[in-house]
Amino acid sequence: MIVVSVASIDDAQEISELLEQNSIPRGGALFGDWSVAVVGSWIADKMPVFVARTEGRLAGVLMSSEKGHASSPPVVGMLQAWSGGNDCYVYGPVCVAQSERGGRVLQALYDAARQHYNGRDAILFISTTNKVSIKAHARLGMRNVARFRFDDTEFEVFTDARFSQPDRRRTF
Repeated sequence: MIVVSVASIDDAQEISELLEQNSIPRGGALFGDWSVAVVGSWIADKMPVFVARTEGRLAGVLMSSEKGHASSPPVVGMLQAWSGGNDCYVYGPVCVAQSERGGRVLQALYDAARQHYNGRDAILFISTTNKVSIKAHARLGMRNVARFRFDDTEFEVFTDARFSQPDRRRTF
C-alpha cells in the first residue's frame, strides 16, 4: 500500500539521500543541489513536498512550488520556453526509488499534487535523454509543449493542461 503525505522537516535527510542518489553527478537524471539544507528549506518555506511510502520506507518524492517562486536557472529557462497558464504550478523534481519504479508510486504522488493544487495545471521539464521519465509522464496524460536548452542539455517542457488547440509546442 502506498501512503502519500506532505513532507515534514523530519523527512529532509531521507528525501535528500534519495534525490542525491539519483542526481546527475551520480549517474542519475536529477539536475540541482539536493542537500539536506536545500530540501529542508523547501519544506520550511512551505513549498509542497509530497512523500510516498510503502511499508514505512520512502518510495518516492515530488517537490512542487508556485510558479511565482521560480528562481533556479533551469526552472526560469522552462518558464521562458513555455510559461503555462496564470494559475499553473511547477511540478518537480520527482524521484521514485529504484525498487519502486514501474509501480504506482508516480501516479500516487501526481494524484496527491493534483488534489493539493485543486486540479490546477502542472508544468515540468525533463531532459530529452530521460526517455523513461518522458514515457512515465506521458502515461499520466502529460504532453510536450516546448523545448529549451540549459547548460548544454536539451529539456522538454511538459504539462497536464488540456488545450483546445492541437499543438502549441515551441523551441527556445
